[in-house]
Amino acid sequence: MIQYFLLESFSFFSVQLLQALVLLMPKLLLFLPGFILICVKLVPLLDVFFLAFLFNEFGNA
Repeated sequence: MIQYFLLESFSFFSVQLLQALVLLMPKLLLFLPGFILICVKLVPLLDVFFLAFLFNEFGNA
């Protein structure tokens, strides 16, 4: 019963989310270039953190 309720609320939530995305799409497209730029700037940082994490994990093993 609980699983069914969770499934129902989840599907309702995803439908709401999709509708919101469709409504916001024009605004999102305006922000997309800036967002991509931010991602491009953040990716090297994330890479460094990830490599450091991997090095720590396997270096200590």
